[in-house]
Amino acid sequence: MTKIEPRKLHPVQGPLVRIASIERMLNNHVEYPSAESRLVVAVICQAFVDCTTGSEKLRERERSFFFDGRLDMYAALIGISANFVREVATKTRYLQSAPPKRAPFVKPQPLARTRARPTTTPSKKGGVHA
Repeated sequence: MTKIEPRKLHPVQGPLVRIASIERMLNNHVEYPSAESRLVVAVICQAFVDCTTGSEKLRERERSFFFDGRLDMYAALIGISANFVREVATKTRYLQSAPPKRAPFVKPQPLARTRARPTTTPSKKGGVHA
């Protein structure tokens, strides 16, 4: 019996829509159209593209853009719901539906002193001795 390799039978498909169409759609949903709002939409669309191209590290960083609060900030600037943008990214296959998995944050422990520092005391002649 042969082993079934799922990626050969069902390869991962790329995005369903070109990024120019998404950029046009987002620009049409902007609350107040201006040059600045077009710039913010371009930043969001670049995050869409970076989720599918580039190195694995870049793709992971751009996926986290959609879930760590940066998208919320940019979407609020132009009057679009961040959940709407995430939904568009997911339905057009630019973004995976689940947030990226990250290692839990571990608070670093303070370093222990190995030896006590000598204290300085002023001498009678104006110098400092240890």
